[in-house]
Amino acid sequence: MKSNRDSGRTASIPGGLGISPAAKQLNQGLALHQLGQLEDAEHAYRKAIAADNRLADAHHLLGAVLHQQGRSGDGLRAIDQAIRRAPQSAAYHLSRGAVLATLGHTAAAAASFRRSLVARPGDSLAFRNLATAAISLDQPDMALAASRRASLLDARDPVAWTARAHAARKRDQRQESAEACRRAIALDAGQDEARFLLASLEGDPDRPPAGYVRGLFDKFAPHFDRDLVERLDYRTPEALSALIARHLAPAPKSLTILDLGCGTGLAGVALAPIARAMTGLDLSPGMLTQAKRRGLYAELTEADLVTARFPQPFDLVVAADVLNYLGNLAPAFASIDAALSPGGALAFSIETLSEAGTYRLTSDLRYAHVPEHVRALATARGWTELAAEPAVLRRQSDTPVEGLLFLFRKG
Repeated sequence: MKSNRDSGRTASIPGGLGISPAAKQLNQGLALHQLGQLEDAEHAYRKAIAADNRLADAHHLLGAVLHQQGRSGDGLRAIDQAIRRAPQSAAYHLSRGAVLATLGHTAAAAASFRRSLVARPGDSLAFRNLATAAISLDQPDMALAASRRASLLDARDPVAWTARAHAARKRDQRQESAEACRRAIALDAGQDEARFLLASLEGDPDRPPAGYVRGLFDKFAPHFDRDLVERLDYRTPEALSALIARHLAPAPKSLTILDLGCGTGLAGVALAPIARAMTGLDLSPGMLTQAKRRGLYAELTEADLVTARFPQPFDLVVAADVLNYLGNLAPAFASIDAALSPGGALAFSIETLSEAGTYRLTSDLRYAHVPEHVRALATARGWTELAAEPAVLRRQSDTPVEGLLFLFRKG
């Protein structure tokens, strides 16, 4: 879900500056900014600040343009300078919250959105952003209240309706959630999250739309590692690597490895000691950008794991915390089978479902699978089970997420 649309909303030309040198530079910067010439806009804003350091708008717009260039930490510091000069500005606090959200500081972002609403109580965008933050913080009551206000204040904002649908689903307000989904889709047919939410209310869809998954992980990419490892105590890559070491005992630097849903490369770090060459695949370009920085992969491919094809087979395919974003695993297993060399191995994790059946979409919009059903799918492909071990995959809302680690051999 997008967290802001502030490039036009928060930019403003201060009044009463006449034709001072600082005002000229500020206006020039704003014009360049609106044309998308971000580096030139940055230089103009800096010149405005050099001419008159008191200009809060110049600091604010400098922060916005730095954020747009991917320098969010610097952007935040510039926006804080603007707030020191104009602490009551709703626009500045709104921008600060958007930058904090991008950096993964969700609680602080929510506080900034609330501060913005103190100064401008009828701001639909601030309510929408607060709802989005509250959803990430697993605060459904706040999310529902804020998203209701946002959708009432701006009934033509599809993202506000999607946030309302998500929050209402969390509160088991299924009728309200479904209606909000329909409103979002009617306003914007590209609201993949709303489509997935609606499908989840009407049954168990076999997988989410690719656009939803791509957008979800692109949003989290800049702070994905910190969120998973520090906040959610994520250890699945290390656990799978240990399982492989115990039951395959590969020699160092001996295997060609395909890391499915490689994300930022956390599994790549764990697998690097046994990799002769490693390929990473992910649907999210934002994740692949982060993975490339690790320098671990011979190749990185942006593709859907179900439809991806590779010219050469791999000795080992690993899917760490990936298959829980798919319901029906049969198409994924067919793709994996085609990527494996004869005698090659597959290691993956699932969230376990302790009931009869196949799979179920959880309240967190991930899939849990019945282990025996997974085994049946693997057996149907002619795979041999080498190991299956229970594991805590991560923590969600301070609750352990129970899973199972599988290791199979092809043939």
